[in-house]
Amino acid sequence: MRIEERTIAAAGEDDMITASEVGWFAAKQPGLLRYLEDRLGQEPDAMAMALEMSWRVVNAFEMQRGLPLPRLHAAEIERAEEEVLRESRGELSLANGCAYRQPELCRWLEAVLASPALPLSTAALEQVALATAATISACDTAQHARAMESTEEPGALLL
Repeated sequence: MRIEERTIAAAGEDDMITASEVGWFAAKQPGLLRYLEDRLGQEPDAMAMALEMSWRVVNAFEMQRGLPLPRLHAAEIERAEEEVLRESRGELSLANGCAYRQPELCRWLEAVLASPALPLSTAALEQVALATAATISACDTAQHARAMESTEEPGALLL
């Protein structure tokens, strides 16, 4: 399910994320937080930017589907990162890439990175881009898997 442009706009309506939202996000997605800390923990401004962007990505997926995302494990996001890197090197067919599956989110990512809210070095900005693209890809995979689970077989009603 593609995230629509209006959902991305709604997910980013607030200018600032509150401390309670960050805390709740960390409790809901500890694997994502661990992944971001591993990748960007030494760069506080890059970490802050990636955390906010990842929060908006997860929020957009949840708003579009109307359901919470399952917890993402750090290993799942690392696999998604490898997929994003393979895609950027042209090693994946376009139909299997994150940019094809979630074009609006990838355009949003490019727009945010074109004029970042924080002054980051080129290397730090590239790490934020990779971490956010990996988050988009991992969320897309998790959302797709959840949709497939709910539509594979009708199953029995549990009373």
